[in-house]
Amino acid sequence: MKNFYLRNKVKLSEREIEVLTLTAKEFTGKEIAKSLFISLPTVETHKRNLFEKLDVRNAAGMIRKSFELGILSIDLELMKTIVSCPNGKTRMMQSPIAIAV
Repeated sequence: MKNFYLRNKVKLSEREIEVLTLTAKEFTGKEIAKSLFISLPTVETHKRNLFEKLDVRNAAGMIRKSFELGILSIDLELMKTIVSCPNGKTRMMQSPIAIAV
């Protein structure tokens, strides 16, 4: 699993960014697990890791802080999630709400 270093020095894995993006799209833990083909306890572990890395207490704080730090943003034109990689390339995923930049 690759790690992504974001502008704000927060180091998130590709899977953490996927969980973060799906949470921003209001997916439940079960829906995230099903979408990513992982178990619900694994989803909860990723969320706990995100809470710690972003220094927040809950999912609402995680989403708020992600927007504040520029990890997530809204792109009404693309409607896709864009994940920036350390090598400068981007990876696209469908996302009707938030994009990871």
